[in-house]
Amino acid sequence: MNQPSGSGTLPPAPPPVRSTDPRDLTFPRGKDIYGNSLADICVNGDDIDDDCYLLRNTTILFDERSKFQRVEVVDSASFGRCMLLDRVVQFCESDNHIYTRNMVDPALLPVLDSAPAALPQAGQQSPFHIQLIGGGDGWIASYLLDAYASRLPNLTISIVDIDPLVPKTTQRFFAPAGSSNSFTDPRVQWHHASAPDHLVNLPSHSADVVIIDCTDPSAEAARVLYTPSFYEQVNRVLVPGGKVTQQMNTDHEDYKGFLNAAEKTWTKAGLIGLSKWTEYVPSYGGRSVFWMAEKAGGVPEDEEEELNDNDTQASSSLQ
Repeated sequence: MNQPSGSGTLPPAPPPVRSTDPRDLTFPRGKDIYGNSLADICVNGDDIDDDCYLLRNTTILFDERSKFQRVEVVDSASFGRCMLLDRVVQFCESDNHIYTRNMVDPALLPVLDSAPAALPQAGQQSPFHIQLIGGGDGWIASYLLDAYASRLPNLTISIVDIDPLVPKTTQRFFAPAGSSNSFTDPRVQWHHASAPDHLVNLPSHSADVVIIDCTDPSAEAARVLYTPSFYEQVNRVLVPGGKVTQQMNTDHEDYKGFLNAAEKTWTKAGLIGLSKWTEYVPSYGGRSVFWMAEKAGGVPEDEEEELNDNDTQASSSLQ
């Protein structure tokens, strides 16, 4: 901001604008030549009493509320173009690759280590299916296609995201980061539904990897994705030895109780071998916590009965 002529101090900033959303704290800065709002906005705060990150010098390109959440796209001086859900950064172009690779590579790189270096025909390899929970922005699915499809020619991806406004907005305002486009690729199936309801209807042992790419548990739409019944369904649909990954908020001391409770929930659901690590994602304002676990080997009795029933039905259909 330019200092007024003859004044020794900067003019006071305009007062913040509050909406009915307690996380909405906006410092207006006028409009650009296209009519887009300019502002400093407070992001990544769980509620009005929580410390937030002030995203300065933003141009608000899109601001719309769906049935499930508020969706915004902003251009920021610090991180480039970003998508916000309920004023929490979901991704920014400048550092989204950090989040994406931490969600994908720990589970998928060991698969490549055991895969042949080259396969002349896709039919020579067993199907490999990834179930993506959330991920409506398409970034993780596109990265999977770019980084792993050539070594996993029978790779298929299923995405279940409750809010169709997220993929619609992503396609409108963001260009694909790589050569693949998960919104148009036939190897990717899209479903807009509640993830717990969707998982219940999937067969046991139908996913080699489950990636839970959802918003933080403070978001109303995501709370069901941290419950015991949800993780039990995740464990059920995984093949024995199949991996699940999820970003579990930050390593701030305030989340210690949440993380301790979540670890007990994962263990009770049957997920074993929990690995934990952190990575600094600048636009998230701190170090993100990532978890990975796997389904124990062997088949529980109830799942074995289900598989036998499925095999019997398949055999009958071939006769």
